[in-house]
Amino acid sequence: MIYRLLCALGLLAAVGFTTEAAAQDKILFNVFTPPKANPSRIIYPWMKDINAASKGALKMEAPAKSLAPPPRQMDIVTQGIADGAFIFTGFLQKRIPHVQFSIMPLTHTSAVADGVALWRTYNKFFKAKNPYKDVVLLGFFSGAGGHFYSLKDKPITTATDFKTMKMWSLPAWTALSLKNMGTAVVPGPAVRIYPIVSKGTVDAYAGLDMADSYAFNVAQFAKSVTEVPGAVFSPTFSVFLSKAKWAKLSQANRDLILSMSGEKLARRAKSWDDGVKGATAKFKKAGGKIAPASAALTTAYKGAVGKVYKAWFAEMKKMGIDGKAVMDFYQAEAKKVASGG
Repeated sequence: MIYRLLCALGLLAAVGFTTEAAAQDKILFNVFTPPKANPSRIIYPWMKDINAASKGALKMEAPAKSLAPPPRQMDIVTQGIADGAFIFTGFLQKRIPHVQFSIMPLTHTSAVADGVALWRTYNKFFKAKNPYKDVVLLGFFSGAGGHFYSLKDKPITTATDFKTMKMWSLPAWTALSLKNMGTAVVPGPAVRIYPIVSKGTVDAYAGLDMADSYAFNVAQFAKSVTEVPGAVFSPTFSVFLSKAKWAKLSQANRDLILSMSGEKLARRAKSWDDGVKGATAKFKKAGGKIAPASAALTTAYKGAVGKVYKAWFAEMKKMGIDGKAVMDFYQAEAKKVASGG
């Protein structure tokens, strides 16, 4: 009798353990950037902290290697290949044009400020329109601002300089603004910049922040940097989960994820801002020169960028959205955050 009772209790314990283990919500979250890359240094700690806060009720984990190339991150989530992911805003240009203002030239304040401001701007102007209808949007984060790097002894100081050089640039808005300056542009993703710069194919490059210049191994070729107020480019990223996975999560785990996303997620980009400070000090120590753009050059570049703004304003107008109001609010919020708001 005692033996049977002990067996029964053991069986109940085993069933209880199995039920408890099965109750744990698991999320396969794809990370396409290398572990030491700036986005990874934001996403991995975020996942780790959510797991810890759940006390075993939730487990977010990344696959051993990315399940798809960078532009397909939203596709693998909507297709059920991954439960969650993040994606660079520029890859959503056709699918979600609403948030493209966040990667336009001359809009950068800091990685933290831009990410928080983007979240606030999205909620004020776009949330009701639900442009991320195919996924559950958790938040945004931003990167640091990129500038103009000269590979020649002569720094970039005048608008005329742009008409006499060939320049590598990140694609989309940055490349368009440079073409408006009369520059011969060689556009492409950052992962392909090294052979172009190292072989002397171009005279300069534009768009990378100082930390990424070192990360992509091209800072060593730059002799000077010309900084334009608001930067030439700064990346932003959308973070999301699949609607199917979201529906299966317990309400407690949904609440937990949301409580650690939004503005809190955006503020994790401090690591990116800090990385730029360290890289800038390294560049100066190696003899690199950094100087602000002259008033004349800044004015000329603003004119080139203005044409890019107008194209986006026109696209938003077709949707019934005041693009200028969006941009003004975004930059005002970013400055507010930078001031401690």
